[in-house]
Amino acid sequence: MKNECVDAAVQELEAVGIVPRIEHGGKHIHVRWDHEGRTLTFTTAATPSDRRAHLNARTDVRHILRDAGLLPDDDGVVVEFPRPVVKSGSPVVSSLDIARHFGKRHKDVLRAIDQASTETGEEFTGRNFALSSYIDQSGRSLRHFDLTRDGFVYIVMGFTGPAAVKWKLAYLDAFNKMEAELHGLAPGASLAVARRVEQLEGDLKALIDLCMDKPAEAGFVYVKAHKRRVGSHA
Repeated sequence: MKNECVDAAVQELEAVGIVPRIEHGGKHIHVRWDHEGRTLTFTTAATPSDRRAHLNARTDVRHILRDAGLLPDDDGVVVEFPRPVVKSGSPVVSSLDIARHFGKRHKDVLRAIDQASTETGEEFTGRNFALSSYIDQSGRSLRHFDLTRDGFVYIVMGFTGPAAVKWKLAYLDAFNKMEAELHGLAPGASLAVARRVEQLEGDLKALIDLCMDKPAEAGFVYVKAHKRRVGSHA
């Protein structure tokens, strides 16, 4: 059975070149890997009930990696990798995510999209920038856009700096993986697609809830690390 916390932990480990092993033990699943003669372990419930659990899993794994010297020490946790959602059969990404990951103010990203709409015309705009809305913490309904890969590339091509390069590559990789997943689906798999879309949209909502209060810093967005101690087992 698929476990989002395990998947999140494995993604974090693979990002630093670690291929872990998965061990099932009753009500828990153990993600283990070896480092400098020690076995490090991340443990999660076999059936997590909180939809934010996989976000917490990323935080916990990064604590373990940081304690082991495999990640730089800092006072926060970088938000999870870009995860496009599927709308109208194609992967798209929110302008809110672009603003967070690239350290931009959302209103500046909106301004860039408005300018792009003027520059490129209605045909490109209609295909690649879908207007939507979200409710902020004060209860206001504000606009945002869902961007296709072409729309994303057009908007961020001018972003510069090492952090911008990292996030451009991360987003393009996320788009590629999502498209490969969609193309690999067998005919009649519409129910599976619908469930996947619902799951991804839930992830995005959870991420927005966690990050909306924290300002962007130096091209990245940070969320406050959990204070509880995450242990490792020899």
